[in-house]
Amino acid sequence: MLVLMGQADKLNIETPLGTRETAIKAAAILEGMGVTDTHVGQILDVAGEVMREEGLFYQGFEPSVLPVDDPELGRCVYITFALAASPERVVDMQYELTCRLVDRFPELPASLSVGFQVSSLQ
Repeated sequence: MLVLMGQADKLNIETPLGTRETAIKAAAILEGMGVTDTHVGQILDVAGEVMREEGLFYQGFEPSVLPVDDPELGRCVYITFALAASPERVVDMQYELTCRLVDRFPELPASLSVGFQVSSLQ
C-alpha cells in the first residue's frame, strides 16, 4: 500500500481530503502487525461475496476506513461497508461474513476488522 501511495505521489495523483493520510496510517498499522495487502484483499473479497449474494452494494463513495493506533485501545484498522438494508438484514449479513471468515482463515488478523452497518442514507 505504501508503495502505491509513493507511485501516486510521483504521478501527482490527487486524493480526496484525508484519504491519503488515512490510507498511510492504515497501511502502517497493518504492515506493522504483519498483515499483507493479500490478506486484506482476501478478507474484503469475502465481504464482497456476501454483499453480491444479497444484491447490495455499499452506500457512499467508499467504505469507511478507521485506523486506530492508541496505547490503550491497541492497533487496528476498521473497514465498514454502509448498506441500505434493515438492521436485521445487516446483522444477518455480518453473521454470515463472520462465519465465512472463521471457516476460510484459521488465523484471522486481530488488527483488521471488516463489517457491515446500516446506512444513514436509506
